[in-house]
Amino acid sequence: MRTLLLSVIVAGLAGSFIAPVTRAEDAPASQPVAKEPVAYAKLKETLPDKFAGLDRKHAAGSKTGMAGMKMSQAEGNYGGEEADAGKSGNISIIDYGGVPGMWEGLAAFTKMELDNDSDTESSKTTKFAGYPAMENFTKASKHSQITIAVANRFLVSVTAEGIPLETIRDAVAKLDFKAMEAAAK
Repeated sequence: MRTLLLSVIVAGLAGSFIAPVTRAEDAPASQPVAKEPVAYAKLKETLPDKFAGLDRKHAAGSKTGMAGMKMSQAEGNYGGEEADAGKSGNISIIDYGGVPGMWEGLAAFTKMELDNDSDTESSKTTKFAGYPAMENFTKASKHSQITIAVANRFLVSVTAEGIPLETIRDAVAKLDFKAMEAAAK
């Protein structure tokens, strides 16, 4: 009972800090409108069978909603055979169309210019297939993360371990961003 009461209090407090979501029919022209997220099954279809030479080992999807805000996600995990030990990858596609205010915060990198490099790591903003992206790479471990903003609603996050950055860049450039955009229409 105490746990249930605590859960209700926390949910109530969380709800009081969440900005209201505006439906298309109620929105003033200047306010972003929540859109129904693409079904996670459609997002899963955009995950490639192979990524950077690694086979997809697992795919999953989900839809989440609370207080009128909804998002969907698909994720693929990639790995190799014994010869590829230490190499792995992950692709996550999240549709934030149902939460426009959150999108604006998460995709803030699309409005900035960044180019940092040191002996140990590098970070920069760039573009993939014309879409704004942020790239981070840790040189010693060959850990890379590339985040791409697609169609003002999808955040595609690619992480990889043990794979050269140039190989990851080439693999990311081959992702079907147009299929994601088409699924949203």
